[in-house]
Amino acid sequence: MKIYHLLPWLCVLVLAIGCQNTESPDSTSSADSATPADFGCFEGGVVASWDDDGRNMTLREDFVYVDPKSRRWVAPSGSVVNGASIPSAFWTLIGGPFEGKYRNASVVHDVGCDDMTASWEDVHRMFYEACRCGGVDEAKAKMLYYAVYHFGPRWEPVTETHIEKRQNEAGEMVEHEVTRRRMVRVHREPPTDEEVEKVRAFVKDENPKLSVLKKTDRDVLRRRPHPHPDRFRNERQPGDVKRPEGGPEHPSIGKPEDVAKDRKRPASPSEHFSHDRTHENPAMGQTVQPPSREPAGGPTSESRDRGQPGMAGLGRPSR
Repeated sequence: MKIYHLLPWLCVLVLAIGCQNTESPDSTSSADSATPADFGCFEGGVVASWDDDGRNMTLREDFVYVDPKSRRWVAPSGSVVNGASIPSAFWTLIGGPFEGKYRNASVVHDVGCDDMTASWEDVHRMFYEACRCGGVDEAKAKMLYYAVYHFGPRWEPVTETHIEKRQNEAGEMVEHEVTRRRMVRVHREPPTDEEVEKVRAFVKDENPKLSVLKKTDRDVLRRRPHPHPDRFRNERQPGDVKRPEGGPEHPSIGKPEDVAKDRKRPASPSEHFSHDRTHENPAMGQTVQPPSREPAGGPTSESRDRGQPGMAGLGRPSR
């Protein structure tokens, strides 16, 4: 057999070796020395056209990513992609889904999140590896992985039982229980600006492994120190109770309903005067004393001597 007869087989072997790897480099050793070829390969390029809405793109040809374990992730022709599987709050750090080196990864990630045939954990891990395969640096790829793992789409299987009527052999309609299994999406609260900044600082300062990123959930992230405490001092966190504008800072002080009652209550005569000073009546040129508290039984002899009860000296010239 001549050597040129073996050339096609040699090309296939080289391609298989380039795409195949037993494990992702990040899980076994330092990823600093890893190259894009260590994270699998893409087959072909993204061929798509913009839809009329200006937001979505429709694939015109199949696009495939082969991960380090030789698993094929196919984005078939006709798939609609828009980068919605990547939380938009992180676009300020990493750019839009159709920009830069993670564009190819966003295409297969969108399709994986729409199909929901693989677990959400596998789809998000594939996204990280596809980013590295596309040439995204380690730090930015880890930010992207954290974004989709903790804030991106999730789904879980549910089993439903329905009653259906079927015809038996005797021609009678009988009821049967039919069990179906389907995937349902799990709602995820979008990240705040503070959480995005904490993720950036976390990855930049510690360069954690993917296993650590998975364990650092939202609650753990919120307990980390603020990278810029003054910047996010007044930002609300998920689960915080929104206070009314101008409302009290403590629930036991100045409740709005108490304030409203005080406004409606008529003022007593004694509240028109200050008990620590006298009031001058410029129209009459007289000095008015604050009212004295009278006993429940009526005015005393002292108050009767002064004149009108409770209004001592009012209308009498001072001596």
